[in-house]
Amino acid sequence: MQQEAIETHDHAWERLVKAAVHRAIYNAEPRALSPCLANTRTTVLKSILQIVDEKSQKHVWLHGFPGSGKTSILFTIADELRRQGRLAGTFFFSHNSVDTTTCNHIVPTLAYQLALAFPAMKSEIIRTIVDDPALLSDLKARKDQIQSLITKHLWRLPSKPPVAFIIDALDESCSPLEAVRVVRLLAEAIRTHKVLGNKLLDVHIILASRPSLRIDEGVPTQGFRDIQEISLQDDNGETRTDIRHFLAHGLQHVIHSRKISLGDVLEWPSPCQVDSLAAKVGNSFLCASIAMKYISHPKKYPPSRLDAFLTSPGATADAYADLDRMYQDIIRDNSALVRHLIDIINLAQPLSRAQLLQFFPSDQSEGLTLALEEFSSILVVSLEQPKIPIQPYHSSVIEFFADPMRCHTYYIEPAEIHRGLALRCFTILHTLKANLCDLSDHTTMAVEDSQFWHKRDAMLPESIQYACRNWAHHLSHGKVNNIIVSALETFLSIRTLQWIEALCLLGELNDAPTTLRKAHAAVVGWAPNMPHRDFTLINKCLATAEQMIILYFDPISLFPLQVYYIVTALADLSRKPLDSRSDVLVHRCGPGSDSEYRFPVSELQSSLESPGPSQRQHFEVDSGVLGILADCSHWLSNSDLGAFHLAGTPT
Repeated sequence: MQQEAIETHDHAWERLVKAAVHRAIYNAEPRALSPCLANTRTTVLKSILQIVDEKSQKHVWLHGFPGSGKTSILFTIADELRRQGRLAGTFFFSHNSVDTTTCNHIVPTLAYQLALAFPAMKSEIIRTIVDDPALLSDLKARKDQIQSLITKHLWRLPSKPPVAFIIDALDESCSPLEAVRVVRLLAEAIRTHKVLGNKLLDVHIILASRPSLRIDEGVPTQGFRDIQEISLQDDNGETRTDIRHFLAHGLQHVIHSRKISLGDVLEWPSPCQVDSLAAKVGNSFLCASIAMKYISHPKKYPPSRLDAFLTSPGATADAYADLDRMYQDIIRDNSALVRHLIDIINLAQPLSRAQLLQFFPSDQSEGLTLALEEFSSILVVSLEQPKIPIQPYHSSVIEFFADPMRCHTYYIEPAEIHRGLALRCFTILHTLKANLCDLSDHTTMAVEDSQFWHKRDAMLPESIQYACRNWAHHLSHGKVNNIIVSALETFLSIRTLQWIEALCLLGELNDAPTTLRKAHAAVVGWAPNMPHRDFTLINKCLATAEQMIILYFDPISLFPLQVYYIVTALADLSRKPLDSRSDVLVHRCGPGSDSEYRFPVSELQSSLESPGPSQRQHFEVDSGVLGILADCSHWLSNSDLGAFHLAGTPT
């Protein structure tokens, strides 16, 4: 019993760890390179820290235009609070990855950090998850999540200065209004929660967004009752002074780190050049950072790069126009490489250099490598750390290329980009095979093989993992045509079971139903635009695959090769053996008997050449395998799904 309790405890913690979005934590790579330079932004940093030191529930809303330095400021605050043991949790929204744009993971991510920062809370948070496993579900009410995973445990905070939650870039959420709603719920839960002696919690929330997202609107009694607004536009010239200091420091670092030979030049950069550079970038720390990345390119001569940068027009009062002009200047001389850049910034999650070269076709390797070099000033590209994921240096790069009024001739419709990425995913998924890790048979758990991790990493490199996780994302955002429909049909007909096995090996089978539903939603959206195509078969395939995963989740997730044998067993129930040309038709019996699903198992026999010792076509239910293989009669009589019978039918 005690051992079982320990395993339940450990499993709950593992679920919380997985539910947290680690990319959204403030010091996740490569954001760890973005604190404020020493002796800059001193006024705003002091103002925020003074509020956080108060024993109150006063919150902070920091706002500014793109590139004004909001993220660096909050990073610096988070670092200082963490050093003091007062950082409760962070969530930094970002367009750079799909999982850092959704609001579904805010609460689990904050709860995970809370448990790590304050060990006294960890066991209680885990016990709460054990008592209600649905707390980590996307469908759970956010208010209940906040109460159960966060505020009910805050009374365990040691008696010390107040703690703070930090949430950055709410406007980069896929639903900014929903992000604001969740933060309001958190503020309301903190305000109304009482601890011993009816004492209020001393907890602050620090937020950052663009000024267009008004987080202080709405009913004043709900959420924020006391919030301090801090604008980065109202600093009486301090920003320009800080930016000049930042540029001078950066240029001196270039000289010392590169050991540049200046020849007859007595002074580089001259004070006049630094002043001109500061005038060109204006009030934008982002423009200043991009300028320094451009000038310090490791394969270019910095003085020449500085001269070239200074030839373009100076800054204006329009922060968006300044950014656009800078992006135009950087890409103008490399227009042939822009498509590679656009593909990279539209990926659902960032990949490293090596992973990008695996994911995209080999004939694009040269252009892709050149694009990473030429656009390194607007991408995160590290020669010293090649495993660092490559992504936009700032989310405004994504916004720039998504707006035809801003990027002009470089515009490519996002739906076209995603269609190409979806096709690339399907091409990669076509390389999947059955029994990827060469397991001995269908009764073998993957982790029982001492070489499993090595085999898995060899057979499922990051490029394949990316395709397994994100094909439906790109499909749902892509423009439909006959090519993409045919690619989806081929995938469902040949590689569905291998994809399910791959997710089992990655420990991500629980994400499969969501992926299939996302694909189904995309197909439903296609129908009005392609009235001549019949999508019934595709929809039935997706529905059947989802139902099978849900119904047989335990055996498949523990024993990956069971997916092939379960399908074969279900077909065998009808006493109609399968052959290499057969598909499985699943008919719902009783009321609504016209409901019919076709589960494709084309090439199943060739897929089963290696999984187990028995090469017989018919599968015998082995009741001795710890009861893991689900009783096929359950499929026939499940009260929720209705009754089913199956038949092998020639294609």
